[in-house]
Amino acid sequence: VSTTAPILQGSLRRALCLGAPKRPDDERISTVACEFGLAHLIDRVGGLKGRLAENGRTLSDGEIIRIHLARARLTGANIVIVDTPLVEVDDALQTYIGALHKDTGATILVASLNGSGLGFADRHLTIESDGTTTEDLTSEKLTHRGQDVRHAA
Repeated sequence: VSTTAPILQGSLRRALCLGAPKRPDDERISTVACEFGLAHLIDRVGGLKGRLAENGRTLSDGEIIRIHLARARLTGANIVIVDTPLVEVDDALQTYIGALHKDTGATILVASLNGSGLGFADRHLTIESDGTTTEDLTSEKLTHRGQDVRHAA
């Protein structure tokens, strides 16, 4: 998920369901889109059939990120990579990423320049410019799906 990930020219429905093995019904698509803060976009473009420009040129960075997060939910993604150096992780985006993780169990890798705004993380790895890494685990985040994350791959 980043602002440079593809959004193909076409309907909002297409953008939200790209990669889905079976397209969800419009009610499900709308529900998930609204859960990810896209109700205003649905209204602005005229519903799920509303047209989007190639690469989402008419969308804000935040709208693009939310489309990709909603797409991850709708397509049943098992792993999601969020490239946050390209977009600020505000409280709303943190909530959406956390909800995606909680609701789907997907592995979510977040790349961040400063690690702020990632309170939902099970673990926090810092990679220094010299290549060394450090890991920070808080006591309440030591397990993930019943596993000790200090030993998870």
